[in-house]
Amino acid sequence: MRQFARASPADAVRADSMREPGSGTVDRLATIVLDRLGTVRYCHDEAADLFGSPALSLIGKHIKALIPDLPFNARTPGYNVAYAAFWAPDGPRQRYCGVDSLGRSFDLQIALESLELEKKQQIVLNLRRAL
Repeated sequence: MRQFARASPADAVRADSMREPGSGTVDRLATIVLDRLGTVRYCHDEAADLFGSPALSLIGKHIKALIPDLPFNARTPGYNVAYAAFWAPDGPRQRYCGVDSLGRSFDLQIALESLELEKKQQIVLNLRRAL
């Protein structure tokens, strides 16, 4: 089972002040879990590092605020889930452009997966900086 770190808001602010936006490394697990609408529900610390924000500050944001070109729309939850479900789980990662907390763009590689979590359909994004 994947572990998602939880920190107090004070710890998150302290960590954020020492973090360089986009400093996540390519070889570490960076996972974000979305609901059907594309809203961030869980965020691994390594994923937060990629975007230069504490994980708690990303919870509740729509994924398009972080990855504008990802074809998810809050008005089409069925399409969002289908897009993730039909993504080849062992296929190549797709390239997208992420936007960090300072508004700077950076290249990402993304793999998607649709799964049931907490009795609801969820979308898992596994991220890494593009080489």
